Amino acid sequence: MSTFEKVTHLSLIVVCGLAAYTLVDAKLSRHSRRERDNGKIVGKALDITGASWSRSPVNIVLAITTHCQYCVASVPFYRRLASESHSKNPPIPLLVAFPENRSEMEKFLTESQVQVSEMLPVSFEHIGVSGTPTLFVVDGKGSVMRQYRGKLSPSKENEVISLIEERQQ
Repeated sequence: MSTFEKVTHLSLIVVCGLAAYTLVDAKLSRHSRRERDNGKIVGKALDITGASWSRSPVNIVLAITTHCQYCVASVPFYRRLASESHSKNPPIPLLVAFPENRSEMEKFLTESQVQVSEMLPVSFEHIGVSGTPTLFVVDGKGSVMRQYRGKLSPSKENEVISLIEERQQ
């Protein structure tokens, strides 16, 4: 094996090692940030301009985007959630917080057949959202009672529905 080949092989090993380190570090950093964010948000006020928390003892906020694959995959749950929340007496507000163009979000919700009470444009960074979809259960004073991130499992979806039902009573 020539010196050139040895240097080439050694260079490839170093580059692969650096790439692996970078990927593992990014994964661990994101995981710890997610745990840190959850700890900071639950129990705190959700500051979204235009939200009228006092209308109901429980409010649901969906922080979604139109281009998020997990948001799109969660549409059947959002339809169920909208149906459940609107069937209550009084109805439970289902709000959508979004960082993008309002007309794009309206189109997405209309095509997805998800009926919401309000659409609130907001910077996700401002409300502590670092990944979508994020679902907040908020009390009548604007404090976050629960936070869910990502596409929910069927058991977590049922947990959200149950939480709505017990908080409404």
